[in-house]
Amino acid sequence: MDQHLSIFRPYDRDPRHEDQLTRAALIVMRLVPLCQEAFLGLADCPRLSALPRPRFDMQTESLVALDIEVEDPTVDELVSVFLGPHEDLVAGTDELNVASERRARYDGVIQYGTALVVVIESKLYASASEQQALEINTKQLGHQAKRWVPVRWQDLLDRWWKLVELGVLGPAEAAVLSDFFDNAEMNFGDLLPYTDLERCGDHAGRQLRRLRTILETATGFTAEVRDVGGHAGVKFPQDQVVAFDRVSLYIEGDNVVLSAWPAELAPQYKRVYAHPDRAEALIALTEERGWQVQGNFHLAFWRSSGPQRWYPTRRLPGSTYVRQWVDDFSDGRAGRRPRKELNDSLFRGWLIQRGYAADAEMGSLDEWSDRLPMEKFDVRPSIQVTRSWQYTDAVTRDRTGQLTAEVRDAINCLLSALDEPQLHDLTP
Repeated sequence: MDQHLSIFRPYDRDPRHEDQLTRAALIVMRLVPLCQEAFLGLADCPRLSALPRPRFDMQTESLVALDIEVEDPTVDELVSVFLGPHEDLVAGTDELNVASERRARYDGVIQYGTALVVVIESKLYASASEQQALEINTKQLGHQAKRWVPVRWQDLLDRWWKLVELGVLGPAEAAVLSDFFDNAEMNFGDLLPYTDLERCGDHAGRQLRRLRTILETATGFTAEVRDVGGHAGVKFPQDQVVAFDRVSLYIEGDNVVLSAWPAELAPQYKRVYAHPDRAEALIALTEERGWQVQGNFHLAFWRSSGPQRWYPTRRLPGSTYVRQWVDDFSDGRAGRRPRKELNDSLFRGWLIQRGYAADAEMGSLDEWSDRLPMEKFDVRPSIQVTRSWQYTDAVTRDRTGQLTAEVRDAINCLLSALDEPQLHDLTP
């Protein structure tokens, strides 16, 4: 379809401006009563059937229409709605100030006769303040009750999405919502719902937020996201889990991947390699579908980040690498070394002979050695353990909640292999 046939696409304004999304949402609510009903429900307002016919305004300074022909107009309830992507706002924590004298231009106003006036303040970013929604200049409008309530864009759009899925809309209403979501996907993709991977579509930001939710639900810990299209990660307390400190969930190619990195720091590799049965238990995980163990050998220095470390190409099969490091750990090969050892032919010969690096990579080791900012470096016998799901399978499993359960089970399997407590025994 020609996008200019969509009533939501502006001709001469920035299509990504927050006013455009507010305008589109007001049009949807005006033309699709069930969408209006969904909005009223999220704002804890009366049902549409119990209210007078609504009047819609946007970018207005007035809260009351001129067709209320009384000297001192009064409504039963004034509701200020803060419409944004925020996850941590709670209604009632701040009082609605209706004595404000600021000259406001409200993003949207829906008036239901003398029964209800809903004022909408719309924001697109979670860092935006809700203060404007708390400062309402009522001017000549009186009210019997007042309150403010936060409504998340994602929750509102999720309810509208469900109306399409349920097939309860008429053909014209469905077309309106189809155009709305096409426009939203193009210009406001971050605000669309991410209640399961299927609804995330191909949008990396929504996929990442969904993975974060899955990981938080599976572990009971707060997850952080590193970047759009990156990893959702949970970090465990060091006094509760020793062998590894974090797990990540991310999309790689056509797979959803759960990853952990045991045996990286000294307490971690001591716990893994000092007990051969734990190393064997890690290897045994690969007998189950979707599991893989790989070497993650690298050289580092104190507090170095990933880009500051030296990672040679992985060559050894995972099982060979892990069993070999049981012996190398026993021989004292892991840990801190003096800088001069980087150029020692015996050290370099050991790297090559054990398969941790190739002769052709010694040039890049020279470059890393020249940039080393300290007089010591660390040999880290790290392991990467992954459990993966094909993306299409993950989508199907996530629809029923099975993916979250399988992520939880996978983490518990890894914890069990390394003699660590299960998730339900950990304290966030």
